[in-house]
Amino acid sequence: MGTSKIGVSFFGLILSTSALLLCNVATAQFALKVVDAKSNAAIEDVLCIAQHTATKKESIVMSDARGLAHIPLKGRCTLTVKKLGFKTYYAEMEPGNTLEVKMEQDEIDLKDIVVTGQYATTTRQSSINTIKIIDRKKLDEMGANNLRDALTNQLNVRISQDNVLGSSASINGISGQNIKILVDGVPVIGRTNGNVDLTQMNLSNVERIEIVEGPMSVIYGSDALGGVINLISKRKVKEEFNYVANGYYESNGTYNADGRFAFKHKNVEMNLSGGRNFFGGYSENYDWQKRTMQWKPRTQLFTDNSISFKIKQSNHTLFGNFFDEKIINRGAPTVTPYSAYGFDEVYHTIRWGVGGQSDIFLKGSNQLQFINSYSHFTRIKNTYRKNLVDGVSDITTAATDQDTSKFQLLMFRGVWTNTKFKKLQHQAGYDFNIETGSGERMENNKQIIQDYALFYTIQYTPIEKITMKAGVRGAYNSRYGTPVVPSFNLKYAINKKIALRASYAMGYRAPSLKELSLFFVDINHNIKGNNDLKAERSHNAQLELSYEPTVKDIKFGLKSTVFFNHLYNMISLALLDPAQQLYTYINVDKFQSTGVNLNTSLNHKYVEFQLGYSYTGRYNQLSETAKVPHFNWASEVSSSVSVNIPKINTSIAMFYKFNGMIPGYALDAQERPYQTAIQSYSMLDASVTVRIWKSRFAISGGAKNLLNVKNINYNVAAGTAHSGGSNSMSIGMGITGFASIKINLTNDFGKKHE
Repeated sequence: MGTSKIGVSFFGLILSTSALLLCNVATAQFALKVVDAKSNAAIEDVLCIAQHTATKKESIVMSDARGLAHIPLKGRCTLTVKKLGFKTYYAEMEPGNTLEVKMEQDEIDLKDIVVTGQYATTTRQSSINTIKIIDRKKLDEMGANNLRDALTNQLNVRISQDNVLGSSASINGISGQNIKILVDGVPVIGRTNGNVDLTQMNLSNVERIEIVEGPMSVIYGSDALGGVINLISKRKVKEEFNYVANGYYESNGTYNADGRFAFKHKNVEMNLSGGRNFFGGYSENYDWQKRTMQWKPRTQLFTDNSISFKIKQSNHTLFGNFFDEKIINRGAPTVTPYSAYGFDEVYHTIRWGVGGQSDIFLKGSNQLQFINSYSHFTRIKNTYRKNLVDGVSDITTAATDQDTSKFQLLMFRGVWTNTKFKKLQHQAGYDFNIETGSGERMENNKQIIQDYALFYTIQYTPIEKITMKAGVRGAYNSRYGTPVVPSFNLKYAINKKIALRASYAMGYRAPSLKELSLFFVDINHNIKGNNDLKAERSHNAQLELSYEPTVKDIKFGLKSTVFFNHLYNMISLALLDPAQQLYTYINVDKFQSTGVNLNTSLNHKYVEFQLGYSYTGRYNQLSETAKVPHFNWASEVSSSVSVNIPKINTSIAMFYKFNGMIPGYALDAQERPYQTAIQSYSMLDASVTVRIWKSRFAISGGAKNLLNVKNINYNVAAGTAHSGGSNSMSIGMGITGFASIKINLTNDFGKKHE
């Protein structure tokens, strides 16, 4: 069966399942119009639950774009109307009446809405999990074009850079292969060197980013051992038409352009977006005659599209995305009396996916969610011999110079949630993943790994101040043994201002097909897979105390977090053949990380301020056999400030991050331990944004890396005669200036200027 047939079949399954679950609708006997009590504007997507007074029969409907809802019940009914951000509305209804429901806004900050790992859309403060949010406003102030830009200044997040394989991040000392990256709940495939390249995660169509620290393996399975990063797309269309155009320039040779067209008609919403990112490459004191560049040139093309529609008490979305990237690694020239040539490596990445999501609201406060998707990833490496006289390139013939690897992932996920009772709520689901890898470097040219999991969580609120949540996940995997994974969360709301959160969770990560079976070779890497790898397992404990008072219109925040991670069978690279510099993946005995995070914040309609400090210890493997510290400790400081000036519709923002020195230990030729270190460094960015013409135009400008950081040293002996040598690690390109323009027009603009 072809890919297209598979896609059509599971889309059909979504829609047919939804149709079977929906109730037959009789002639509507009640009509509702739901409006905002303050502005009198219609409110859509409001959940309206009607229960017949005599028969107790229930009907559930959603209000449309005009705020209208029709109740197909005959006779007297009780009505409950719910929507996040508004107070719940209760009323009695008589047959034949049309009721105008005026909903009052609740005192919550809609910027704090979260969905990752939740029973239902809720606020960050109400969530039992600790969740960080980077909203669209913050992304624009940062000048963030990709996920690497967005995470660079985040506390307790360390960015690593490989100028061919891209960027990766660690959270709480846990490295990138243990961080699950999602886009609207769908996992991103295509890990090179164990990590998803953060620079490939474009943010032009992203509404916000949600970060959950600590294992989320019960809900999201493998790779969620260290945490989850979920990118939430712009899918909601507020106006009948919406036209968006963005342009971005940075002085390091970056030229980006993208656009979005959104359309809304009755219960149908459509989003079409796409763009092109170009980076010309960068080297300090670049000499074009040498050809080589430290930061490789890259070109990215992307599109992200969706169509959403409502059928009675259900919402459905079909989506598709496409990403294409080319990176050129130009080699140094070879010049002889007879010729001049150079060898160039071209890395071509293609990632695309299609899928569908259905949210179905049933009687008894039951909700079903289905997410089915197909994802495809191709990475092609070609090597060319380029004649530097006539510019002609010919592909080389060496077997190791060319390579194509392909990965496909089929995901089927279904979740049932029951929130009928405030004290006892349930969630259960299935999560099926079938991953296939193929290519000449793959063992037997093709490998497959299948994972079939069931999970269940229960949330119990014995009294209003205490909420407990327990969960468990069991799975069958075709390639390795999978443990039963439990989790437990506790939230104690001491009062309206103070909350205590505690959690324990087990995590696991399955070895990827690349780690098991791929032979990966390029100019900088020579890595052989290992079929005998075991799955990683972990224990995580976390304790958080938060204090969030509000004084007049100023909201303060103070949060202290302590965490501990213990990983078993951690997968790491080890030298297999020194002569060929051949590495392979092995299971090391264990890895631990622990630390404390302190955060303060202040939010006002004109000022947003944040200051954070973290102190993280990473396990030192040599402590098992040598007299060296058990943990290597490192500090971080993160701060940001944003000031809005309403009179001139302008905002000014600054972002600062200090990454402290990371100490370590190694053995010299006589197997004596000596101290090493990764050098400390700081990053500072600043921006100004001016909005004009009723905010239809936003013009931003600023500077990144104001402290001019370029390269740092690592593996350098600190205060000892023994040295492992000095190596350079790329961090930044020095001080760069950037400018952007955003144009946002709606159908109102067109009507006023016909």
